[in-house]
Amino acid sequence: MLNFPDEFVNFTQVSTLDAYCTISLSIITFLVQLELLSILRYNRTIACLSQTLRSSATELLATGAYWIIVFWAFASVAYVLMGPRLQDYSSLGTIIVTLSSSTLGKFHFDSFDEAFKDRLLPRLFLLVYLLITILFVLNMFITILNEYISVVKYNPDIQPQEPEVFDYLVTQLKGLFVRDRDPIRKYSIISGLQIVVFE
Repeated sequence: MLNFPDEFVNFTQVSTLDAYCTISLSIITFLVQLELLSILRYNRTIACLSQTLRSSATELLATGAYWIIVFWAFASVAYVLMGPRLQDYSSLGTIIVTLSSSTLGKFHFDSFDEAFKDRLLPRLFLLVYLLITILFVLNMFITILNEYISVVKYNPDIQPQEPEVFDYLVTQLKGLFVRDRDPIRKYSIISGLQIVVFE
């Protein structure tokens, strides 16, 4: 590259490898988070959350399938309506990104003004999409979760039988850093899973 400064250097393969590395790191991070949740299963809040998700799984999957159908219909209409005129709606991938970001509140009315003489049609499309996805579909998810949370919260079978992990860790850390008033101090050494106490 230094010997031939006028030649084109293609970094496509390097950028593809970087994308694969980012995807693999995100998958590994997700799996580590799942492992952390399995460690915290003795916590009442995590136990309530996991039981809520287990109880409401069928209804959430049915609502998710309904949302995918609605999203796909709006993506198809957006491609037909705005695909030839706007870059953000020119392919399925860009439509998914654009509609998802508009659901989160990021949309550009300026691009509608530049591309369309009749500004009402794309704005009406965006308004109907946001009303249906946010007010109906998202509230269906929230209603299902809220209903199952109220059922699971008062179920005595969910309460953990063993002490909570967080409380255990706090008491151990307090024991390490708080000075004992006795003249003989106790030191705790954690080796593997066993706790060895020296007096």
